[in-house]
Order: sequence, then C-alpha cells, then structure tokens
Amino acid sequence: MTHNPTRKVRTRTKAELEATAPAGTTERILASKKEAAFMLSISLRSITTLITQKQLTVRKIGKRTLIPVAEIKRFARGDHNLSASVH
Repeated sequence: MTHNPTRKVRTRTKAELEATAPAGTTERILASKKEAAFMLSISLRSITTLITQKQLTVRKIGKRTLIPVAEIKRFARGDHNLSASVH
C-alpha cells in the first residue's frame, strides 16, 4: 500500500461513530487534532500552538496525535488569550 499525501481523510460524524461502536462504548476518550479544533471552535493551527505550548496534553499512537477528551473539556472550562501567546 502506497502513501498518498493528497488523499483527504474524512472525519466520521458522531452518529456514524455511535452506529459502529460496540454496545456501551459510545463515549469517546480520544479525539484527533481536527476534532479537538472543531469541539473548541478554534483553528487547527491554534490546536497545534496549544500542543506546542504544552497547554494541551496529547497521546501519540503510531503517527497519530490524539488529545484526551477530558483534556479538551478541562481546557474549555478555563479562560484563555490565544492571541497573546501566538508569535
């Protein structure tokens, strides 16, 4: 299998994920950077900045960078000034 850098990866909707999840496992514990950006209503670049500044903790699984949903919720509960921290 060859790597195609131009191939777009489609993020599944919550309904699609719930429909395919085993019974009793509908609560996700990890989210992609793109999903985290969507959940926080910020850009993907801002997510990357937050990770670089260690304001969001990540988990690496292979090449994937995943963010614990609990970490996203923790961050969402606080007030943050992203513009002051972006260089």
